[in-house]
Amino acid sequence: MTTTREQIFDLFKTRSFVKQDVFDRTREVFEEIKIVLQDITATYKSEVCTLDERVSVEYESEGEYEARIKFGGDVLIFHMHTNIFSFDKSSSIWNTSYVKKDDTRAYCGIINVYNFLSDSFKYNRENDLGYLVSRLFVNKEKHFFVEGKDEMNTRFRDFVHGELNKKVLTEIVESAILYAIKFELYTPQFSQVQLTSVNQMQALSQNQKMRTAKRLGFRMSFEKDQDKF
Repeated sequence: MTTTREQIFDLFKTRSFVKQDVFDRTREVFEEIKIVLQDITATYKSEVCTLDERVSVEYESEGEYEARIKFGGDVLIFHMHTNIFSFDKSSSIWNTSYVKKDDTRAYCGIINVYNFLSDSFKYNRENDLGYLVSRLFVNKEKHFFVEGKDEMNTRFRDFVHGELNKKVLTEIVESAILYAIKFELYTPQFSQVQLTSVNQMQALSQNQKMRTAKRLGFRMSFEKDQDKF
């Protein structure tokens, strides 16, 4: 019979050590994403911004686990979660031969990508909403898949064979930028904005804090349908 200490040591080897490996790989990927964002910013500035000086593209690093790219009226925020996750046993990821051979391959770090309006930060509109555009999952071997909108939910889904490199990361980032640009700002229905409070009006006069977002009733595809690998 194994002792409690032996069980603890076994869990350290099979979980804690692996999770640390996954964290290190995810952090490496996030640093690579920062480089990709800087490269894209430089390219877009030279090829796009020169056509119209009113259009800007800017990169910002917000600490170790967050980076931003601003393009026109949009901001994409890349945020690395500091925890490591596995998947519910009902997930089809457990049916892949890749994970069946080594179930620790199912441990993944997550890099979330959010879309906000750039004016939300410019005018400090704290009530404005942002949307989760995609989630990048990375395991200990830098295999990955992306969960998100449009082509991001179908193009980057080969967890068994997909390995991250600068070219793939550039494609992922540019797919997120393309989606954000196409994701238009729609005015809400009149009935949804016809009432306002004195406080909201005073705040609006001061710094435009009335809530703004690109969509109402937004929902990601994975919230209603189970993804398949």
